[in-house]
Amino acid sequence: ARRRAGFFRSREPADVGGTYEAYQYRQQLAVFGALGIPYSLCTSDLRRANYSSLRGSIVEYRRKLEQFQHNIFVFQMCAPIWRRWLDTAVLSEALPIGPTEYLLRQSEYQRAKWIPQRNDWVDPLKDRQAEKLAVDSGFKSRSDVIEAEGFDPEQNDLRIKADNERAEKLDLAFPTVYAS
Repeated sequence: ARRRAGFFRSREPADVGGTYEAYQYRQQLAVFGALGIPYSLCTSDLRRANYSSLRGSIVEYRRKLEQFQHNIFVFQMCAPIWRRWLDTAVLSEALPIGPTEYLLRQSEYQRAKWIPQRNDWVDPLKDRQAEKLAVDSGFKSRSDVIEAEGFDPEQNDLRIKADNERAEKLDLAFPTVYAS
């Protein structure tokens, strides 16, 4: 009977104690690091993070996502679907373009600008000021800023013009304050 009792006692699991949380944290860091996803985004655990580390990891993660969007989704999925759809629409005469004209200017017709949805800013005031400074300094165009926010610059300008005309027609005046 003693022999059996000793046998069962040695097969009991070891007590994990206070080290399991540290072990789990290291395992999650390794998994999310391999996936290229910030630990704080996956777990919402912000205990070991500060503003700068969070901002840096989010900016880097968004860069990776943008590369994935442009290099995978746009070029390998969206563009081929767009070209096939356009070819089919022209051949079925759903568009007012003759097949001969389309073939002569196919690359022009198939050209498309892919504008993904915008990412929310981590610190909107600082990020907006940085974008304004880049535009004012000539390092970036207004169109680049507008496209980064997920909008079409031409449509945006038309909407601003319409808003200004409507405000003038209604005799509306809005104060403009620029912080330097």
